[in-house]
Amino acid sequence: MTAETPHAAAGHGGHAAPNVKLYMIIFGALAFLTLLTVLVSYIHLPPGPAIAAAIGIAVVKSSLVVLFFMHLINERPIIYGLLAVVVFFVLFLYLGPMADTIATSNRRPAQAVSTAVEAAP
Repeated sequence: MTAETPHAAAGHGGHAAPNVKLYMIIFGALAFLTLLTVLVSYIHLPPGPAIAAAIGIAVVKSSLVVLFFMHLINERPIIYGLLAVVVFFVLFLYLGPMADTIATSNRRPAQAVSTAVEAAP
C-alpha cells in the first residue's frame, strides 16, 4: 500500500499543475537577459568587467531555469544544501584559473621572445 500525499489525492498524481503564466514571465525574463547579454557585449568593456557581467547574467539565467523549469523552488531544504556545495566547487574551479589569468594578463610572451632575439649578439 502506498501513502498518498494530499496533492496526489487531489487528482494531480503527485505533480503540480503547470502555471503557464509564470512560465511565460520566466521566459520573458530569460529573453530579456539574453538581450542584455548581447547589449553588454557591444559596450566593449575591459576584459575583467565584461567577464564579470557575462557570468553575473548567466548565473541569474541559470538560477531561473533551475528554480522554475527544473522545479527546485518547491524542493526540500536538503536540496539547497547540496546545491550550495556544488556552487562552491563550481566557483572555486572558475575563479581559480580566472584569478591566474587576470594576474598574468599583463605579460606578453611575444615581446619577451623578440627582446631576447634582439639582445642576442
